[in-house]
Amino acid sequence: MQKKGLLSSAGIYFISSIINAAIPFLLMPIITKYLSPSDYGIFTMFTILIGLTTPFVGLNIHGAVSRYYFHSDKKSFAIYIYNCFLILLVSSITMAIIFFLTADYISTISNFPKTWLWAVVYLAVIQFINQLALVILQVSEQPLKYALFQISNALVYGGLTVFFVVVIKETWDGRIKAQLLTATILAIICLLYLIKSKFIKSKVDRDSIKDALKFGVPLIPHTIGAYIISASDRLFITNMVGLDATGIYSVAFQLGLILSFLTDAFNKAWVPHLFKNLKLENTEVKLKIVKQTYIYYLFLIILAMIIIIAVPIIIQVFIDEKYHSATNYTTWIILGYCLNGMYKMVTNYIFYAHKTIILSYMTFITAILNIFFNYLFIKANGAIGAAQATALSYFITFIITWILSNRVYPMPWKLK
Repeated sequence: MQKKGLLSSAGIYFISSIINAAIPFLLMPIITKYLSPSDYGIFTMFTILIGLTTPFVGLNIHGAVSRYYFHSDKKSFAIYIYNCFLILLVSSITMAIIFFLTADYISTISNFPKTWLWAVVYLAVIQFINQLALVILQVSEQPLKYALFQISNALVYGGLTVFFVVVIKETWDGRIKAQLLTATILAIICLLYLIKSKFIKSKVDRDSIKDALKFGVPLIPHTIGAYIISASDRLFITNMVGLDATGIYSVAFQLGLILSFLTDAFNKAWVPHLFKNLKLENTEVKLKIVKQTYIYYLFLIILAMIIIIAVPIIIQVFIDEKYHSATNYTTWIILGYCLNGMYKMVTNYIFYAHKTIILSYMTFITAILNIFFNYLFIKANGAIGAAQATALSYFITFIITWILSNRVYPMPWKLK
């Protein structure tokens, strides 16, 4: 299947993403039955803290690995990966110290128990290792192995969640334990795979460290900004409305992720295809890429409309009654993810041109606007204002990124 090119790879990523998304979705009737909205809200705060911590653990060097693969031989690439792990070690220790010194403040602003903050840093480190292996599988065009990893992750996490929440009768902490165990098991497998496949060669190389940091560090404001856009809504709801509202909103958000999983799946297959063709510097090839992008946008809009109609029905049929008000948020959330899927297509040109600092400035400014929108809309409309603010922020991010990407790497968007 791998030899059939983009469509076959996209199909494999698509199927694995469907399964990966289906397992948490199938768990939702169980989770919403056994967990209160407040419990769901606490676990949501845990995931948000991980997202805000992740850019500083590893310093966003996954993108550098993806790009370096296409400009190196296997030996130099293996040395590069080893030095990425050295960066991970130093950044992880630094973040652990910061969390220790600011634990009271973090716990207060997030309403997350101080005694569990260690799990945030630990999981961010473990997920870096897993993500690094996934990036290597993606750029080396091994979608079947990638899919196997994704599906195994979902199955193990699903089984452990049922064990802790249903069998042992734990609440939000049971979900955290399931996530910690799953990530640890898979990180061990990833490390064994990298070693066996000779993707790690121990040699300290300052040039590799400089290259990775030059690519990744400027992306930190971009990553933080992007995450603020996607996660600040729940932080504002927690502090302005309450944990119960955050839990209900998060159920709607989880269902909206269906579209995000699909756009991620396509983008994973699209990036190697895009970068290979951009290297040709051929006008006709570029025009073909633009046409394919527009067709994809049309497909995405139609798919979003179908999901908008289907999700409220799913909530009423499968989700526990105390979460039924989640239907109030789904249209805005899915619209936001549709725009985010379009954004992913144009941001690739900025990555290819190695102009990541532009993304940092742009996304950070948009994130500030998102904070303002959230406060203003939630104050005016309640929790639904958070979903409206997120959709508006994604729209602004998409348009600005499209304009900037064409400046750093012009493409025939006018079909000329």
